[in-house]
Amino acid sequence: MFAELAGFPPTLVFVGGDEVLLDDALELTARLARASASVELHAVAGMQHVWPLLFPQLDESIRAVETIAAFVRRLG
Repeated sequence: MFAELAGFPPTLVFVGGDEVLLDDALELTARLARASASVELHAVAGMQHVWPLLFPQLDESIRAVETIAAFVRRLG
């Protein structure tokens, strides 16, 4: 990753434990943290990519949407 991450805005990262982008999400989160950016990671075991959209009825999806809403409210 070659991006300059210092001064990056607050970031919320959701990743499923069974998705192809898991390593990328973990690396992005680690790099943001090293750059002293505000970052919040939610890695949810057993979930695939975009699970809150594909399976909105799951408890994990409901919690994810609630967490996203709370994050956005905090920024406002």
